Order: sequence, then structure tokens, then C-alpha cells
Amino acid sequence: MLISIRNSLSLIFIALCVVQCSTREEVVPAIPVQELREGDVAFRLGRTLQSDAIAAATEGESRYSHVGVVVGRGDSQRIVHIEPERDGEERVKMESVEEFFHPARAVAGCVARYENLTEWQRQTIEHEALRLYAKGVGFDHDYSLRDTSQMYCTELVDYVFRRADVALTEQRRRVPLVEEVVLFPTDMLKGLQRVWHYDLRPARHN
Repeated sequence: MLISIRNSLSLIFIALCVVQCSTREEVVPAIPVQELREGDVAFRLGRTLQSDAIAAATEGESRYSHVGVVVGRGDSQRIVHIEPERDGEERVKMESVEEFFHPARAVAGCVARYENLTEWQRQTIEHEALRLYAKGVGFDHDYSLRDTSQMYCTELVDYVFRRADVALTEQRRRVPLVEEVVLFPTDMLKGLQRVWHYDLRPARHN
């Protein structure tokens, strides 16, 4: 009987959550795509428990769980990135800025810029990102920075910037159940200038 009551309460709670989520409209603020440039770095905080765990491993309020790099300009802008997926191929993908920051996938995000990149550096970053996409590089579940035949999101961004002689961060972290030291998205943000950001989470009150 007690189990039945608990199950009923759980179903009611889930139903209420579904109703609230379906009635609440979440809209990402207009993205100034005309102001973005190739080589800009896109960060987002996903809606999964894994995303929360990644963000919680770093300090500060601007904590993100995923990252990609902007290629192209204006209407042709895309974000090149890679992420683990339950359904579909786990390979480097290229999406529109709107797809990357879709509210169903992210609760917060920003685009940030490494100041004073030369034209050669921007072109190199873009070229390398597109090359990895064309090559179909797969997701690295071992999270190894020593093997570039497969990559995870921060490794991809770190790689294309280093090919342009830029190190976004030297910070590496140890995480449970992973043998390798790992690059985290938020650590990359510290040396960049934010050009746009949003946060759909409810405001916190003391």
C-alpha cells in the first residue's frame, strides 16, 4: 500500500513537471550573428545530469558543460563541436548557432572571443575545425589528450587553437573514473572576452 501511494505521488509530481515545462515558453535572446566571427568560442550549459556534473567540477558562476568553435560569418555561420549521443553517430558535427543554443538542449550559454587573433590564426582555426568535421572524427570516451584520432568537445577546441599557436588554458583536472587529466569548458573561458550570453535559469534570491 505504501509503495502504491509513493508511486502515485511520483506520477503526480512527474505530471505536474511535464505540464509546467510544456506551458513555460523559453526563448533564447536574439543571437547577434552579424557580430560573431570565425574563431569565436561557443559555450553552453546542458540540461542533463552529466552536464550539471561537469559544470559543478569548476568554480564560479559562469559554469558551462559543453563547447564548440564558430566557423564562417553572417548567415553562413556554424558551430563545429562533438558530443556523446545515445542515438546517432558520435562524430564531429556542424550546426547552426540557433541549433547549438536551442532551449531544449541548453539552459545557459555564451559566445566568447580570444582578442587580437591575426587573420592567419582565424583562418587556421576555421580550417582545422572544418577538416576535423570532414574527416568525421569520433568521440573519445577515454578522454585522452594524447590521441587526436578521437576527441571530446574541449579537446577539439584546444586542438584547433593550438594549431594556430594559441593555448586557451593550461588547466587540467582529475575526475573520478577517468584515468586521464581532463580539459573543462569553463577553464577555457577565463582568458576570453564574452561578446554575448544568456541564462534561462530562475534568478537566485538570498
